[in-house]
Amino acid sequence: MEKIIFNKIREFNKNATDVSISLYTRNVMSVAKLLGVKPEDIKPSIFKNIKDVMKVLEHQSIYTQQNKIVAVYLYLQSMGYDNDVIIDYNDKIFMLAGKGRAKSSSMEWNEKEKEKVVSMDELMVMLSRMRDDLPKDMDTFKSIEKMMKYLCVKIYSSYPMRNDMSDMQIYSNSEFDNIKEDKDVNYMVINPKNNTCKIILNNFKTKKEGVIDFAIEDKDLIKMIYDYYLACKKYYEYNERDYKHYFLFKRDYLKMSRNVLTKFLISIFENEIGKKISTTILRKITTSSLIDTAKFKKLAYIQGHSVGTALNTYSKF
Repeated sequence: MEKIIFNKIREFNKNATDVSISLYTRNVMSVAKLLGVKPEDIKPSIFKNIKDVMKVLEHQSIYTQQNKIVAVYLYLQSMGYDNDVIIDYNDKIFMLAGKGRAKSSSMEWNEKEKEKVVSMDELMVMLSRMRDDLPKDMDTFKSIEKMMKYLCVKIYSSYPMRNDMSDMQIYSNSEFDNIKEDKDVNYMVINPKNNTCKIILNNFKTKKEGVIDFAIEDKDLIKMIYDYYLACKKYYEYNERDYKHYFLFKRDYLKMSRNVLTKFLISIFENEIGKKISTTILRKITTSSLIDTAKFKKLAYIQGHSVGTALNTYSKF
């Protein structure tokens, strides 16, 4: 059924990335499960009453509700379902989007986020502690995984992408020059001679905006990435496995899915500081560290409008 839903939405929305279509598909199946419907019994009619759907989503955040309603909306459209029902979903999407914008513009952490948020200083202390505990040799999965965890948090704390590192492949510059670049794959390319490293994002949520290409500037971090890369290659070779160049991989040598990466990051933070922090929260922590929110709130108050208006209308970069 999952494949059928994926293909239907893909046929209807040809411009969306496979990542987005997969997310829509999982959300449709998630809502069906909340409604008590088995995967094999999913059909458009189970979503006909939007009040029932919103009832099972009532304890989820506005953003999660919106994502799931959008997914069901696209599914119903792809199936050519009743237009009146589709209009109900369209209206609900606009209503949730308005609530989401109002919530975002307040620059306030919501109650769930407050339980997870840490300062950049706390994050740096955690990274320092993790670095002190890194192994001297990386010749087992356990030792490689320790470095993997450190590098994952270190990179995300400086370059807060979405879950785009899940399928990322790492190559030396000479190797990369000799492969055909897959426009659905994200890459990390490292030049050990010049001690430079860049990240190329081909496959990400807002892919229609084009390729994102940026350099890692921390020379010490680049050296650690290269040492990790060499250790991973040797580990695969020693265990007689075909090295697929995955930057992050599981004990079974396979790449991490986006969901697995989320769980991986959350487990790191839970073990280190007892908080469930994902890439989304990391993006907010990093962005917030660049803005003096107290001054922004005071300024908005003096100007007589919301913080969102100050950011969207009056602030220029």
